[in-house]
Formats: sequence, structure tokens, C-alpha cells
Amino acid sequence: MAQNGQKPQGFHAKALNSLPWRYLESFGTTFIALAFSIVLARALGPGDYGTVAILYVFINLSTIIIQMGFGSALIRKKDADDLDYSSVFWLMAAVCTLLYAVLFLASPGIARFYEIPELKRLLRLAALQLFAAPLFSVQNALIARNYRFRTSSVITLISLLLSGGTATLLACRGWGPASLIVYYTMHLVLRCMAYFRLVPWKLRFVISRDRLRSLFSFGSKLLLSSLLEKAYSEIYSLVVGKRFSSVQLGYYTKGQQFPTQLSDAVVTSIQNVVLPAYSEKQDDPEAMRSLLRRTVRTCAFVTFPALAGLAAIAHPLVELFLGTVWLESAPFLQIFCLAMLGKSITDANRQAYNALGRSDLTLKVNCIHFAVILACLCASLSFGIKAVAWGFALGNLLSAVLEIAPSGKIIGYGAKEQLRDCGTAALFSAAMFGCVSLWSLTSLPPFALMAVQMLTGVTVYAGLGELFRPEDYTVLKNLLIFYVKGIRNGRNNKKTGS
Repeated sequence: MAQNGQKPQGFHAKALNSLPWRYLESFGTTFIALAFSIVLARALGPGDYGTVAILYVFINLSTIIIQMGFGSALIRKKDADDLDYSSVFWLMAAVCTLLYAVLFLASPGIARFYEIPELKRLLRLAALQLFAAPLFSVQNALIARNYRFRTSSVITLISLLLSGGTATLLACRGWGPASLIVYYTMHLVLRCMAYFRLVPWKLRFVISRDRLRSLFSFGSKLLLSSLLEKAYSEIYSLVVGKRFSSVQLGYYTKGQQFPTQLSDAVVTSIQNVVLPAYSEKQDDPEAMRSLLRRTVRTCAFVTFPALAGLAAIAHPLVELFLGTVWLESAPFLQIFCLAMLGKSITDANRQAYNALGRSDLTLKVNCIHFAVILACLCASLSFGIKAVAWGFALGNLLSAVLEIAPSGKIIGYGAKEQLRDCGTAALFSAAMFGCVSLWSLTSLPPFALMAVQMLTGVTVYAGLGELFRPEDYTVLKNLLIFYVKGIRNGRNNKKTGS
């Protein structure tokens, strides 16, 4: 990291300039979504969330099939043009129509299987959002290729506010689970409408088999990888929803939501910037290795303390914001914080595999992950729903180590080095968790307890950083200072008219 106001080094210039906007979009989206989640959780109940969790398993898997890995393929292709985008769009649209028909016809059977009659109507309603997937996938690829993250951030945050406000109003008026469906669908549709006006792309009524064949040779492996990746998380909702009650699934899902959204905020903000940067460096092994190492270490120093802190304040957080009716979700929240520790690290490695054209490797590691997770599910199912959550967490951690191992051969940055590079962040986070958790032994009310815990967590983590000054902490600190100064200088320039 450069000092004395010089531009920081280590990331490609465009990627570095884009990171703050991706963080703004990802973390801004996360915090706004959490705020609406809190409001909706108070208006709805665990049973409503459990019902929606079941139906969105089918929606999420259908969305992956529609996308077919073409989004990443378009980002990776250096000379992608309107013919590529239009061909991908029309193929996705055809698949989307077919899948909606399948879900429409299958909805009565799904409702009978889970013994929840309203699933029939809700699934048909939720499946309508699939029609936005083709347009959104192409637009998102265009934004990533051109580093148009400032536009994306503004659009995402505004659409989230509008959709969240509408869903809250509907929930308060007794719409139940349907209000959650309106929330998710409206958010996606508003983003597509805004992207269509602001992203420079002209849809053509053409389709090229040759272009699709070329893109699908790469995207097909990503399709299978994405299906496996989504399957090993969604299969738990399907099994828990059938084996246990929808109320228990609601607690399970709500506990999973907070750490997953927090981890996804980091992953999303980095992957959309890093994949194009990886693609530009795919012919330079040393630059690729350096970029992956910086990404892994940055992810660790951001996600580890955030998840450790979230786990430490789980009980007062749930009681204060969601209410006592949701307290049973607090242990699940803590378990899933552990489960999400390796997500950003493994995703950074997968992006590197994809940039190198090794989507086959991404498929292989996802097969390993799926096998491990399925084994853990089978081993834990007979011991109760908390044991199922622990099985998911342990399976995630074990498979994370297996997934990053191939980087040693193809990039020269293997699992042993990556785990060592994450060691400092892990130790700092563990120390912080221990100090914060001690406050749980007191009898402070929830608000005061959470406030003093958060203050303790920030103080301990920053204090350890200032005391030992590891490279990663210094990099993040200087990067933050760099952008704060840049924002301040920009404001000053506007005031002076320069």
C-alpha cells in the first residue's frame, strides 16, 4: 500500500476504483435488507418464513438453470458483443418460459407433499419473477465488464428501499407470506427496469448458434457447478421443511439469513470486480497469484471479525430487533456464522479458476462440496434440527479446505499458504469473540448489552491491529484512509468550483 496520499497498489486500477461502489451496494443492500427483514419478521411469524423458504428452493434452482452459466461466460469473453448478449438473452427467455410452465403444473403436488395448501398459489406467484432473470443476467454481465458499479449501486439501493417499503405495508395489512414474495420480485423487476434504461445495450432479435455453443462450452460446467452449490444449501431447507415443522424451518432459515447475507455482501462486492480483473491477468501467472492472495487476505480480515462479532451478539440482537418469539433462532445464527467463515475464501478461488478457463475445476470442487454436505446431512438428521445445522457448518469448513487445494497446482497458492495467510485474522477474531462473549455473563438489558459488546469488539480488533500491525490490517486501514481523503477532496473541489 502506498503512503502519503499516493494511489494504493495491488489491485488493477479499475478494480480498485470499483471496490468502494461494490462495497456500498453489497453492504448497503445487506443493511437495508436486514432492516426490512426485522420489520417483516415482527409483522410475520416463523411459520410464514418457513413456507417461503420451501418455495424459494425451487425458484433459486430454476434461476440457476435459466442463467446456465452464461453470465460468467460473457464476463470472461474479451470480445463479447451485442450478438453474444442477444443470443444469450433469447435462449434464457425460452428456458424461462419452459420452467415457469413446469413449476405452474408441479405446484399442486409440491403443496400436497409438504402439506401446506397455500404453497400452490404462492409458488405460482413467486415463479413470475423468473421472467426477469434473462434480462438481469445480461445486464449484470455488462455492468461487470465495464465496471459500471456506481450506477449499479444507486439502482440496487433505491429499488430495495421501494420494494422493502411496499412489502412492509402489505405485511402490516395481513398479506402474510405473499408480502415476502412481493418484496423479492419487486426488487428484481425494478432493478431490471432501471438497468434497461441506463446500461448501454441494444437488444437485437437475433440468435447465433455458434456464439451460444462457444459460450456454453464454458458456461455448461458453471451451470452444473452452480446447481450443485445451490443444491447443497437448499437441500437442507427441503429436508428440514419435510422432517420438521415449518415453524422450526422458520427459526433455522432466520438464523441462517444474517450470517449468509453478511458473507454474501463481501463475496458479491469482490467477485464482480475481481472476476474481470482476473480475466485481464489470466495470461500472467505471477499477477494472478498476487491478486488471489490479496483477495483472500482481504476477505479474511473483513469477514472473520464480522462473523465472529455477529455470533457473539446473537442473543441480544435477536431479542432486541426480532422479538422474543424469534429467540430460538439465535443458536442457529451462531452456528451459521461458523459455517460461513470459508465462503468468501472459496469463492475467490473459484473466480480464479473460472478466469483461467478451468470451469471444469469449479465443477469438480462443487461435486466434492456436495458429497461432503450430503454425508453430513445424512449423519446428523436423526439427532435433531440443531445437529443438522452443526453438520452443515462442519461440512462447509471441511469442504472449503478441499476446494482451495487445487490452487496450489494451477496458481501456486495452495491450501496451506491460504490458511496461513488467514491465520492472523482468525486469531484476532477469536480473541475478539472471547472478549465480547464475556459480557453475556452480565445481566444488562438487550440494548445496553449489544452496545457494549459492539464497542468491545471494535476496540479489541482495532487494538490488536494497531498493536501487531499485520500487513492486511495496514492495507485495509490505508485503503480506507485513501478513499475517505478522496471523497473529502472531491467535496472540497466542488465547493471551490475546481
